[in-house]
Amino acid sequence: MHPFGAAPTPTASAYWPGWDIARGIAVRPDGISGYVLDGFGGVHPFGGAPEVAVTRYTPGHDEARGLVLDAAGTGGWVVDTIGRLWPFGSEPLVAPSLTWGGLDLGRGIVAAPTSATSAGA
Repeated sequence: MHPFGAAPTPTASAYWPGWDIARGIAVRPDGISGYVLDGFGGVHPFGGAPEVAVTRYTPGHDEARGLVLDAAGTGGWVVDTIGRLWPFGSEPLVAPSLTWGGLDLGRGIVAAPTSATSAGA
């Protein structure tokens, strides 16, 4: 990870020299820690974020495409190439509304604000 602007230099927990396998990054609410996703589904903390357990890790299969954190930054979900969602940390399994078997169309995931958050908007 390379900081820009006034961002602090994060302390990384994973590094793949010469290999383009990082697939996503998510920053926790503190703005300085978070997680990096690798293509196999590994979720690697940086900046002091705690380790999290993952529910799917596929060594040798570049299937993970994006990640999103819950509002507390204690867990989240990884989306894979066909649109399946895999929880990590403190989050439950969530069934996707649509998948694309064998088509490699999964690209990213975004969390919507909770009803409590959007009620004041």
